[in-house]
Amino acid sequence: MADDEVLPYRPFKKSEDAPVLYWMAYRHGHRGGYAGTSVVTALLPVFTAATEERLKELATELGYGLHRDAGT
Repeated sequence: MADDEVLPYRPFKKSEDAPVLYWMAYRHGHRGGYAGTSVVTALLPVFTAATEERLKELATELGYGLHRDAGT
């Protein structure tokens, strides 16, 4: 169980005009930082689903809370 950790979630599309491909719950994390490159903030997927409703069901099953990312 995730002890009620709340994850942001949002739909992912190929472009603004495209339909939703999938929904992703994620954490913010860091990637990069080798051979002189900078460390960048990245979205780290926790789980995905084909529909928003299924994503919410999975979150409940796994013990996570969700909140819709304000940027979407």
